[in-house]
Amino acid sequence: MKHHVSGIAGLAAIAMVGGAVLLLQAIVAVATSTPDSFTGTTSGYFSDGLSAAGLFLTIAGLIALRLVRATGDGRDGVTAIVLACVGQLGLVVSIVATLAAGREVLDAVYIVAFVVWFVGLVLVAITTATAHDLPRWSAVPLPLGALTATAFWAHGGSALLGAAWIALGLLLLRRTSTTRP
Repeated sequence: MKHHVSGIAGLAAIAMVGGAVLLLQAIVAVATSTPDSFTGTTSGYFSDGLSAAGLFLTIAGLIALRLVRATGDGRDGVTAIVLACVGQLGLVVSIVATLAAGREVLDAVYIVAFVVWFVGLVLVAITTATAHDLPRWSAVPLPLGALTATAFWAHGGSALLGAAWIALGLLLLRRTSTTRP
């Protein structure tokens, strides 16, 4: 049990770092007037690199949620977590491919990945609200953050998603600190 709890704590901490990276991306986007589409500028590369890094790191938070649910009442939402992880990883691949090519590529992959990610996050929210392993309010920020991040990415929209991951990471850390033997 001790290794399981420390694993959750480590994953939660990684997700919080990812949230901080997404907050930094929001600041960079606002400070540099990053356009909605990839431009190949230094600020564009930096902003999209931060986006990919933040999204990749926050996959750890989804895995931490899965581990928390595995010890709960059976409503672990495996499908929700898998969909969210696959969608989020698809977004990362699409962004990294754009950075590597120096122009937007894999647009269809990005769109499909976003839909899969969003559906997964909505299912994660439903599972969170019904599982009673975290406060009910914690179900709302991830899908809401995903929408605002996508709709307002170039205007600091990732700030809500980053803050959501930091808050969820803190909840998971608090949960693990109260369940340590």
